[in-house]
Amino acid sequence: MNLEEVAKGVELWLADLASDGPDLRVTAHHKTVHEALEFEETPIPNEAADVLMTLIGSLNHNGFTVDDLTKALHEILEKNRSSEWRLLDDGTYRRVR
Repeated sequence: MNLEEVAKGVELWLADLASDGPDLRVTAHHKTVHEALEFEETPIPNEAADVLMTLIGSLNHNGFTVDDLTKALHEILEKNRSSEWRLLDDGTYRRVR
């Protein structure tokens, strides 16, 4: 199973859960921050999966799909490949053009 198939499964699970229980998508953007901090502390695949699940939920709540995310990832990847980068004081990078 590839990432897109799994992500679509997450979309379906969240929609199903929301139909007769809590709609986790409503506050998913807040949960994403929490999960990203957990991933920072423990950078393992399960923590990264939690981040992705909350992002998918937030996208769904805002009317976007996994297909929209996939398209955006391709666009940003192409943009990043052709960009110049500057090292910041905190050790991260910022695109300068």
